[in-house]
Amino acid sequence: MPGSGFGRGDRAAISRVSEVAEREAPLLLAYLDGRGLTPGRAVDVVEVDDIGRTIRIRAGKREITLSHDTAAKLWVMPV
Repeated sequence: MPGSGFGRGDRAAISRVSEVAEREAPLLLAYLDGRGLTPGRAVDVVEVDDIGRTIRIRAGKREITLSHDTAAKLWVMPV
């Protein structure tokens, strides 16, 4: 399931990064890696802003705000 499909309070683990992002967006991969958003990482959804089209997640002690487009490139599984 794409990461943009979760709601506030949900917990998930990143299972993979979209194949499109892997092939076409090396800067995006570096961005995600620099924030620790890699396969196996558990995240908590803190806030979903449907108007601003952002999702704020907690990964460990760090909170990160992603656009819905970026979150959709992270495939996650509920935990």
